[in-house]
Amino acid sequence: MEYIKNIDICVVTYNRLEYLKLCVWSILASAKINYRLFVLSDCSTDGTNEWLLDMKKNGKIDEVIINEENIGTANSFNKVIRSTDSEWFVMSCDDMYFHRGWDDAAIGLVNEYPDCGISTFYDSILNDKNGIIKINKHSYKIKATGMGSSMVYRKLFDDVDGFFLPLGIKMGLFAGNFCIRCSQTKLKRNKQYCTIPPYSIQMNKSKLSLEYLYIDYNKRRKVEKTKHKNIK
Repeated sequence: MEYIKNIDICVVTYNRLEYLKLCVWSILASAKINYRLFVLSDCSTDGTNEWLLDMKKNGKIDEVIINEENIGTANSFNKVIRSTDSEWFVMSCDDMYFHRGWDDAAIGLVNEYPDCGISTFYDSILNDKNGIIKINKHSYKIKATGMGSSMVYRKLFDDVDGFFLPLGIKMGLFAGNFCIRCSQTKLKRNKQYCTIPPYSIQMNKSKLSLEYLYIDYNKRRKVEKTKHKNIK
């Protein structure tokens, strides 16, 4: 069984501060694994940069990258991922909400499937030509739409040279192309698997609350401090 000690979490955002706040705080409130949080702002102008720098100053975010010009989602993910160095990293857009248990679920797929190089904790994925994926020895047919929030094996990302779009295009469906290229590599871990049910969802702001996340995060911090004192 593979033991993943730590991960780097990479979030890319552009002018969606209210979504980003929910995304970041959901990570802070839910992640149990040791992690570093990296957030890249792709030349945002809505107060995102100021909020990110304040969160970094207060120790909530480990690294903030601010693009001086807008380079698009695919290039932004390449940039922030290449600024990290963990063996496995998590990638997520700013409109994803992380539920409790996402890290256990993602690591569980890596442990269960030796060929798993992309562990997706989202409601839909791109996998094989038939749209079929096996989870816990059962087969499911899933609509193929991309990666959502995923934990990715760095060697696989490096082997296919990351994400890309046709020259001159900044936005588009780059994740599907990435998964196809990954499946064609000679690395053992070159397949994508998905958790069911999802542990990360696209946001519906009317159902999510920052207040809840603050409370949940503070509860976890108190438990962690208590454990630390007991260890001493």
